[in-house]
Amino acid sequence: HPTATGPSSEVTLTISCRGLADTDVFSKSDPIVVVYMEEVGKWEEIARTENIENNLNPDFATPIQMVYTFEIVQKLKFKVFDVDNDTATMEDDDCLGEL
Repeated sequence: HPTATGPSSEVTLTISCRGLADTDVFSKSDPIVVVYMEEVGKWEEIARTENIENNLNPDFATPIQMVYTFEIVQKLKFKVFDVDNDTATMEDDDCLGEL
């Protein structure tokens, strides 16, 4: 995360999604959000929400804690996945979108 010294503050992000795509055949999608921060030109995972089963409009309970450093651009990416298995990696799950 940013290493520059200067004023900073810990912030808490809460995440909700609306109208997610339904990629499962016999049920609704099982979304999780993975949060990435760009560091030295590379996207690094910094946090995840919990996985909510069968929900296209989830309100995630897991807060995302991060340090915001003033006057430094901190780029974030939020990717929503439909979890279809028990593996920790997201590479084998469907990506529903990103912001």
